[in-house]
Amino acid sequence: MSKILKEKKLKFDFTLARDAIKFDDDRIPEMKFLKGVDFLIEWDHEIWFVEVKKPKNVKKMKRMKTKMHLQGKDSFLYLYLNDRIDKDKSLIYYVLIDKEDISKKSLTFLTEYLNRNVGLENKDMIKNKYIESASVFNEATWNKRFNSQCPVKRIT
Repeated sequence: MSKILKEKKLKFDFTLARDAIKFDDDRIPEMKFLKGVDFLIEWDHEIWFVEVKKPKNVKKMKRMKTKMHLQGKDSFLYLYLNDRIDKDKSLIYYVLIDKEDISKKSLTFLTEYLNRNVGLENKDMIKNKYIESASVFNEATWNKRFNSQCPVKRIT
């Protein structure tokens, strides 16, 4: 199975990962009450939930903000309910906003919002395995952080 995954107009190269699947299409459809992230990526010591969002305008951006944490929680719940949480691996939730002109200030605000709403402000109160960190990127900030590990490119 290819580890080059496409979502919207973006192509991610996860060839260095142990496994990379299109999660919302391939794994969660039988559980209609859950909304999965776009990709589930397995590394040696981490599992990433990756969600791609493409808001068309400010109104859709506000609506997207209020819902972006749900896919991470639902994906975690799906893995938990199916006994597929690897206790030796960190669970990380990344959201990539496919909007080139989004400011770093907005990305920081969205990251803080995501962390609050996924429950990371109270993570010391959680006794079991749960999402350990969450961040929001755009294409440029993703590639700045992960270019050598898993670059993303725009499909033209």
